[in-house]
Amino acid sequence: MKNIFGLALIAMLAMAMAGCGGDDEVVTQLTIRNESSESFTNTLWNGVQFQVRTNSGANTITTYNSRINPGNSITSNVNPGTGFIYFNKMISSGSMYSIGGRFRTMEAVTIDAGEIKDFVFTDNTLVVAID
Repeated sequence: MKNIFGLALIAMLAMAMAGCGGDDEVVTQLTIRNESSESFTNTLWNGVQFQVRTNSGANTITTYNSRINPGNSITSNVNPGTGFIYFNKMISSGSMYSIGGRFRTMEAVTIDAGEIKDFVFTDNTLVVAID
């Protein structure tokens, strides 16, 4: 009985050290939080479009919404790198919205492998008009 217990313990230690059953994938994420008074859309960082997937209707129609309203955020898995965050401001006219000018952040955002980063837009975030 002691031999079986000892072999089982050795087997469990070997699996733990080898990482058996574990997920070795490194998750790298960027969350864009909108704490400004503006809505924006078409948000892009380092080639990644920030969108929310929604399913609606009886036939489960999948749509993607890239609009980030004040108080909301979108998280995407990204590859490590450095780049500006690009976006369009939304212009409201009563209850209707249209897409306004194209902007980018003044500062580049760097994300390392395995990093989970938040970028917060406020009314004081410095941006550059590119259109």
